[in-house]
Amino acid sequence: MILLLGKPFTIINSVPTDNIERIIIQRMHETSSVYSYSSIYELSFELKLRKNIILSARAMNQSDVAFAIFANARCNPKFWNLTNVGGFQLKPDVRPSNAIRDIYNNSSQYAFECATAKVIIYYHAVLNSMDAELFNRYFQNLYLYSWHSDSDLGITSIPSNNSCPVM
Repeated sequence: MILLLGKPFTIINSVPTDNIERIIIQRMHETSSVYSYSSIYELSFELKLRKNIILSARAMNQSDVAFAIFANARCNPKFWNLTNVGGFQLKPDVRPSNAIRDIYNNSSQYAFECATAKVIIYYHAVLNSMDAELFNRYFQNLYLYSWHSDSDLGITSIPSNNSCPVM
């Protein structure tokens, strides 16, 4: 169920959306969970973000990134410092938006494990949902490693029986 300003939001009254966003609204509406928004802007942003998460995951799947254990991680040294535990620390003179985009644009230079992949997908989706300069202000000290993420990203992981937990 979707609530907008405390009232049930119907799909008939939905904001203009594309096919992916329509499917997202329909699935949100059909669940027993309650999604509450204080403005149409909040709902629109969440739809855009959810759509961009899907698109970012698809783009990564179609890229040349490699999945590897932490010991075999690799990254583009122009944007990232590879830590001794296999994490990627943003270089001080690099814009976070450029570094995240580089993972997709020069994907063959990257290898990481699945938890890091999921966090990268979320950063990429957020970047594609907002102004790059705003993204750069929020995420100045990016560190990509396992489930580590900036608190401004607002994600939490839910343990599962799989080797790579669901977010």
